[in-house]
Amino acid sequence: SSAQPAGGEQITLPEAEAEAALEPMVTPTRVGWLELSGVLRQGPPRYAWISGDTDKKSLSGVVAGLQRVASDERYLGVVIYFNEPVLTRSQVYEIASAIKLVRKNTKRVVAFAQHYSMMSYLLACSADVIALQHQGKIELRGLGIEEMYLGGLLKKIGVQADLLQVGKFKGAAESLTRTGPSEPWSQNIDALLDDLYEQMIDHIGRRRKLTRAQVEKALADSWTLRNEDYVQRKLVDFLTDRDLASVTERTFGAEFTWDTSLGKSRRAVAMENPFALFQLLFKPKK
Repeated sequence: SSAQPAGGEQITLPEAEAEAALEPMVTPTRVGWLELSGVLRQGPPRYAWISGDTDKKSLSGVVAGLQRVASDERYLGVVIYFNEPVLTRSQVYEIASAIKLVRKNTKRVVAFAQHYSMMSYLLACSADVIALQHQGKIELRGLGIEEMYLGGLLKKIGVQADLLQVGKFKGAAESLTRTGPSEPWSQNIDALLDDLYEQMIDHIGRRRKLTRAQVEKALADSWTLRNEDYVQRKLVDFLTDRDLASVTERTFGAEFTWDTSLGKSRRAVAMENPFALFQLLFKPKK
């Protein structure tokens, strides 16, 4: 196959490339809006086939929404709004992997919040841009753990736990047999926390282009930092109003449309359920 360039010189293209050249170019005009709030479901809610309660976001839905932005040429990128989400560390890692895929496909990712918790901020660091609403706050904290030991309480009521422990570094029985952690178990927990802390410092430093000393200084000073300090210390990129106009225009341009459907579940009827037919028969008309 052949194509004729503007200058009149004829060039020859492979057939597949020639067909691709004839396809209309897709101009990206969409920006996704993904709101994270509350607890993310790990799967479909119980009895959703009765109540229709499928609107609450799930982890799989959030990841699927980000994957859609990554693969769909119509998207310029996505804004992730952190509306007080309750995130586990494993959820942060999984969503961060999906954000990385979006960025890999040359789409821009903006994180926005009025308040970032530690887990929210760790996830926000995976974005290209971190925006904080004026008078907002970042809750930078270290790591800690609380354990409950019931050995003393059980002794007072005349109960003794009969458990077998194999190996001194095994601590499953300690909460019911001791009043505090053993030295081997303390070493286990300390090593775990140290590893998680190193991962946290490394991730923030790498994504925000900060040294370890700068990240740890920010953690130490977090409760005294003002909005301007967050920008000066490179913890956030922009302070913005709630409408985000200044950030979105700078990141995506002035002309685009919002897609607010990301992460939302599509209502479906599981026909293997014996009561699914009733859901179809008695579904109210809209």
